[in-house]
Amino acid sequence: MFITTLFFNDSLMHKIYVNMGKFNFVDVLPQIIFTIIICSIINAILKKLYMPQKNILEIKYEKNIDILNVKIVNIMKILNIKFKCFFLINIIFLVFAWYYLSCFCIIYINTQIYLFEVSLISFSFSLIIPFFIYLLPGIFRMNSLGQPEKCIYNISKIF
Repeated sequence: MFITTLFFNDSLMHKIYVNMGKFNFVDVLPQIIFTIIICSIINAILKKLYMPQKNILEIKYEKNIDILNVKIVNIMKILNIKFKCFFLINIIFLVFAWYYLSCFCIIYINTQIYLFEVSLISFSFSLIIPFFIYLLPGIFRMNSLGQPEKCIYNISKIF
């Protein structure tokens, strides 16, 4: 909702005024697309920085117990720092987003429902799009099972 609010500018406010507050999907379609793209990029960055899979996989293949114990202690320290930073950044972002949204909704009282509708559509699309993104490689891989060539399988790896 915060990212969606950032795209509310004077021209969109004027379009809302001209349409007398009625929802016009064509006016907000670019806003919805940009919101989905920005949220996906932010999500990918946060996953890359703060998810512990890479750190945990370092432990998985270690055979020596002494080295394993040292790695576990080091990884626990790293994960502790990552989680503390993640929660601190999240709290700061949530407070800023709460303040920004509160100010926006107080100043533009008549656009609250419009903002909620646009945010709900953006959120709905961001939930539906991954089904198609992850379905496409599966379709190519299913088709590559019966094929002796690896061309279709390589296409599925690209997706």
